[in-house]
Amino acid sequence: MLYFSFTALYIALLGWGLFLYRTRTSHSFTYFLLVVMLGLIYDNGLLAIGLFIGEGSTLETLNLWKFLGHAFFTPTLVLFALGIGRHAKLQWAKKNVTLYSFLLITITLIVYEITEIMHQTLQPVVEYGILRYTLVGGHSGPPIMVLIVTFILLLVSISLFRHTKWNVMLIGVVLMIAGSAIPLPIESGAVTNTFELIFMTALMMTMSKFLLKEAG
Repeated sequence: MLYFSFTALYIALLGWGLFLYRTRTSHSFTYFLLVVMLGLIYDNGLLAIGLFIGEGSTLETLNLWKFLGHAFFTPTLVLFALGIGRHAKLQWAKKNVTLYSFLLITITLIVYEITEIMHQTLQPVVEYGILRYTLVGGHSGPPIMVLIVTFILLLVSISLFRHTKWNVMLIGVVLMIAGSAIPLPIESGAVTNTFELIFMTALMMTMSKFLLKEAG
């Protein structure tokens, strides 16, 4: 039931983002956040219905697509960060070298993550009443791609706070880092998903703040 709630809340956030998209005629890197939101809707929806589908090739294939979506979509948060910097009129975000650097980082992380998936296998896991497939056989330790994306978002959110005093994005990133790094005595696998939802809500609030401010 909890993952159905997560899915519904992400659909609501996506609706908010689509409303912002319809109010603008120009393109923006910030809209990559909506692509990431689609991936999270799929992710949480799949966790919600995993037991109903049952262990087997169908659920395994659906989970493979989840990981591939994660590999393609999550790195684009780097471009979202660049877009926020540009809408906030931060000087570093306007430079071509920044654009090319952020594009290169995004593409490199996507290629790296897909390569990692190709060298791993899927294994069914039942945890706290949730059936899912997880990747095994990769490198141990925190996922490198997620660490790099989070670090860039942290730097951009600090810059945003210093120049505009907007602290929502910074708080969201810090809470996400804390929720991932600090083990909590809660018997549920949804703790990380909760911090992730708070994090994505903070990013959406930031997107709304600067797009609407720019539009007047």
